[in-house]
Amino acid sequence: MMETIFALILVFVGAIFIFRLRLFFLRKNLKLIIFAFKKDKNAKKGGITPFKAFAASLGGSVGTGNIAGVAGAIIIGGPGTVIWIFISSIFSTIIKYIEIFLSIRMRTAKGENFGSITYIARAFPKSGKFLSLIYAILTALTAFGIGNAVQANTISDSVISMFSSAFIMTDKAIIVIKVLTGAIFAFMLFISLKGGENRIFSLLSIIVPIMSVLYVCAGLIVIFSNLDALLPTLKFIITDAFSTAKPAAAGVLSFAFIKKASLGLTRGIFSNEAGLGSSAIAHANSTASDPVKEGALGILEVFIDTVVICGITAFTILVSGVAIPYADAGASTSVIAANAFASVFGIIPSNIFLTVSIIFFAFSSMLSWAYYGFLGIKYAFGRKFIKYYRLAFCAVAMLGATVEATFVWEASNFLNLLMTVPNCLALFALFNIVKRDTDFFFSLEKKRGRTYNSKREKLLYRKQY
Repeated sequence: MMETIFALILVFVGAIFIFRLRLFFLRKNLKLIIFAFKKDKNAKKGGITPFKAFAASLGGSVGTGNIAGVAGAIIIGGPGTVIWIFISSIFSTIIKYIEIFLSIRMRTAKGENFGSITYIARAFPKSGKFLSLIYAILTALTAFGIGNAVQANTISDSVISMFSSAFIMTDKAIIVIKVLTGAIFAFMLFISLKGGENRIFSLLSIIVPIMSVLYVCAGLIVIFSNLDALLPTLKFIITDAFSTAKPAAAGVLSFAFIKKASLGLTRGIFSNEAGLGSSAIAHANSTASDPVKEGALGILEVFIDTVVICGITAFTILVSGVAIPYADAGASTSVIAANAFASVFGIIPSNIFLTVSIIFFAFSSMLSWAYYGFLGIKYAFGRKFIKYYRLAFCAVAMLGATVEATFVWEASNFLNLLMTVPNCLALFALFNIVKRDTDFFFSLEKKRGRTYNSKREKLLYRKQY
């Protein structure tokens, strides 16, 4: 229920923003993405490059939700949920753009910036400092859930599934694996986080691109190996997405339209983290100088996370012909995803590959969210408390690997919802600035055929910031 409320709020917010920007996102997404890759001549030297900020933000969103979350959505809601996961990206795109735009536009000239924490403080002259303090604390707490315990729990489940494919597992052995997995990752986190901001961003800029490419390539191999099933699968997905009939062909249990839509939108938005303001924190101290250019990276983040990686997971499962236990909420999502890859690569290699993928995706999310939590703690209580938060973060990773998944997910959804409220209020309060500056950017492009055609226009644009 909490997930559905969270998703509906963000769909509503995204729809309003799309309408107020006159649907330009549906027309100029590609142009903005191309612009994001152009060299920023006014970028600062040293520090966090836009690519590293992009990798950190993508690393925070690309996690277990892209594999286990998508597989779970198909099991519970049917194949039609895939379409609604894709539809969620339309609303997420505009929200991410605005969040990252404001993280650059509203940052202060001196000192460290805190992204969404900073623009929340500046959005409300009277209550901004109080709201930003609450939001900073919520960021630190949310990092324990979506960015830590959820990821650790999925890692331990995946490791257990991998060993179960080769050995008979007793209850005692499962407990031992969970404890060892938690301990190992707590130690890995401690070593990685002890290196500070530079080590976190350096690791993410390596892990995220490599694992994303490997996972997409492996999924494409499965899809192309079952190419004859692709068109029928696509047709079935589209038909099922808008179906309200109870019985479905081939004995597959059909699901109500509302259930499919709400589940698909929820899983899609949970995957890309739009509305939480986390991406704004990742980009806050980027060397980028242009809010529109940096905001365009948010569009690419949503596309890679929700359309590409979630799409690869969904189509790999559906075209492989693997048996899907529809409506079985207790089914292992890791096993189903592994079986899909096993249709081409074999069961043991597939289990190993999927486990490694989940480990690296989840670990990248943990690193990103640890950084968000550090900034939240630093803003609320000061730098000296970061070392205590780091220890607590590592301890939660060990605990998250051993507790029941239901509790972990429910607690995370509740914290996500709380974090969304002050962030979305700030987005509404500052939206006129986003609209004015974005319209000005495109007016220059339309007038001259390309941005910054003259020194005068460039000066006019820079004065906005």
